Amino acid sequence: MILIDTSSLVALARYYGPLQQENCIYNLLKAKIESGEIIVLDAVASECSTVSKGLATHSFPFIEKAKKTTDDLIPIKPSKFDRMVNNNFCKGALRNVLIDEEFVSRKNEFHYCPKKFPNRSN
Repeated sequence: MILIDTSSLVALARYYGPLQQENCIYNLLKAKIESGEIIVLDAVASECSTVSKGLATHSFPFIEKAKKTTDDLIPIKPSKFDRMVNNNFCKGALRNVLIDEEFVSRKNEFHYCPKKFPNRSN
């Protein structure tokens, strides 16, 4: 996974855009962004519309649709996750059956082992 910045998108549009005959760079960049190999953050997409009179946005209009927020990429902080489990997802009666160490162990197993719980949403 690669994060791309505004200046790189502007440089691609400015220096390589006019030279390409068959839209090779356009097609490659579009394919990589759509497959998720290259990530465009929402801040970069909005900045692209203002830098150099929106050259990158005009040259690569698909970046506006493919933008990701940092919330989509960064996992929940462990302390916030702990509070969410304790307050929202834990049934008090069942939690009281477990000793504290066992409860923490199961909570950590759930948080750090997504392969064991494939149907959970992050």
